[in-house]
Amino acid sequence: MLNLQPRLAILLVIAFSCAGNTSHAADFTFHHDHILGTSLEIQITTDAESTAELAEQRILAEIVRQEKIFSSYSTTSELSRWQAT
Repeated sequence: MLNLQPRLAILLVIAFSCAGNTSHAADFTFHHDHILGTSLEIQITTDAESTAELAEQRILAEIVRQEKIFSSYSTTSELSRWQAT
């Protein structure tokens, strides 16, 4: 079983790096289904919706990147190809 904690930490760092100054911050919530076989809710607090959307896109891109490496369901992932050898 893969340890998801380090990946979550990476995603949180990405989210916080996009947050900027939160003196007049608002909460933005994004919901996605079928992410790593489950649903995902991303909550970001920031000044601007555009900043929240950028953070959301960076988080989703990182999930896709890591899924291409670690997915045990995808036959084309690096992990699956390694296991097949």
